[in-house]
Amino acid sequence: MREEEIARAISLILSPNMYSLVICTIYWCLKDFEGGLYAWFMLSFSISLLPFLFIYYDTRRGKIDIFVSKREERTKYFILTLSSYILGFLMLNIFGITVYNILLLTYFLVGITLFIQNTRYKVSVHAAGIGGPTTMLVLEFDSYFWLLYLTLLPVMWSRLKMKAHSLTQLVSGTITSIAITFIVLLFIKKP
Repeated sequence: MREEEIARAISLILSPNMYSLVICTIYWCLKDFEGGLYAWFMLSFSISLLPFLFIYYDTRRGKIDIFVSKREERTKYFILTLSSYILGFLMLNIFGITVYNILLLTYFLVGITLFIQNTRYKVSVHAAGIGGPTTMLVLEFDSYFWLLYLTLLPVMWSRLKMKAHSLTQLVSGTITSIAITFIVLLFIKKP
């Protein structure tokens, strides 16, 4: 297998949507499965699956590539993804399941910040998708989750190898998501 194929496989396997599915599952488990399977489904659906389906649908129609490589094409998917986070928040809160609000708020605020950054340059959503959620697990649950930061290494290598981002764009995505997650957990009271 060539390096380019390995890089593409890593970019798909450790995409923000795939990683967020893992994060939602871990978070739900560590919150003692509060809200049952409905809560897990709504978290996974709104944070991971629905944002992926928006991109997948347009990829199948030939409008974009699976990585939404062109910065100018990303605006639509940022808006749809942010709307999906709001949907998840509403669907959980309708049933009084508020324990996941901090997770959804963090995803939303990181998403808005990346959306704004994207108007000027192509920040790495792949790197942000690992940095912020991992920070959430480290700060809210246990420091041993720091090991998940190591997944940034193959992600950064793959995105550089694919010429999808510069090192600056990768570092920017990582720092942005970590900083916002840290600020949210520091200043906003957890439910």
